[in-house]
Amino acid sequence: MRNTGIYLNKGDLYSVLATGSIDMGPRGPGYRVVRPEHSWPLMARIGKEAGYFQPLFYANAATINASYSGYLYLGIREGRVDEYGRSLTPGYYDDDTGYFKVDVVVWKEEDFVEIADFLEEMKEKDPENPAIIYALKEANYKREKEKRGTSLNK
Repeated sequence: MRNTGIYLNKGDLYSVLATGSIDMGPRGPGYRVVRPEHSWPLMARIGKEAGYFQPLFYANAATINASYSGYLYLGIREGRVDEYGRSLTPGYYDDDTGYFKVDVVVWKEEDFVEIADFLEEMKEKDPENPAIIYALKEANYKREKEKRGTSLNK
């Protein structure tokens, strides 16, 4: 887990958008080339010793409310990890090659209309980016859910 240098306050809404691939080599957990959407390789934690890490399952992107205050840590999972996301099999990483490119957006407020509009602009500039496509799909779903909730309360 690496400190991103991004400080989050409890409750902040943030998005993680990841692309790229890593070849985990022959000592890895039986997989060679993995990408963020392969279920488990990318994980996040807030705070140095928060005691909780969050795998980013089956996705190139995730929009999450921070459950703690602290710096955002990101890493990859190769083999078993402890409750902080630290590897219990550090030798597995020795023959890894490749990279994940990760963008993190901390949203000023939880407004999925504006978030979806922003992501739509990003998609126009990079229409094949799987992280942007996934994040936009998620934001549009939440925007529609917000709209339905608002119209029900009127």
